[in-house]
Amino acid sequence: MTVIILTVIVAFNSILTFQRNKVWANEFTLWDDTVKKSPQKSRPHYNLGEANYKSGHITQSILDFSKAIEINPNFTDAYYNRGNANARQGNFTQSLLDYSKTIELNPNYENAYNNRGNIFNLQGNLSQALSDYNKALELNPFNEKAYFNLALVYYHLKEYDRAWGYVRKIEALGGIVDPNFIIALKKRRDIYGLQ
Repeated sequence: MTVIILTVIVAFNSILTFQRNKVWANEFTLWDDTVKKSPQKSRPHYNLGEANYKSGHITQSILDFSKAIEINPNFTDAYYNRGNANARQGNFTQSLLDYSKTIELNPNYENAYNNRGNIFNLQGNLSQALSDYNKALELNPFNEKAYFNLALVYYHLKEYDRAWGYVRKIEALGGIVDPNFIIALKKRRDIYGLQ
């Protein structure tokens, strides 16, 4: 009798373990299950949004981040990542709003400044782009992306020496700059007789 009871318990626990392993199969299934079990919590929606973003389901990730924001209107990372998703889809107006809200909620969010600068740069608002890149560097003087973005802006402004200065800062930090950009920058500098 004891053997039969133990066999039933082991079989039951094996079935439960098998079912639970399906939930843990990947990041998406885990967070999808968590959202179903806790639909009024913002973190599972946010994490599901990240899983969808990473797997290329950008539209769905925007919906997930939006739900997290609906539940928690002060969820800084949800605004930031929704801004990234909107930028990836070319919805720059909404992306700017999301990055600006991120900065409003957390004025020290360096990547929000950098990414908002990228949107301003794309829109041709170079003065605002420069301001945001510089703010990102003020918050983190080791932000290679912000240095590179400054180099690009100054390259397009034909201020090649300034662009070169930012490339050197990236290299001093141990970063690697796209060799094609360096070649183009050197050619421009040579044309204008710059050092």
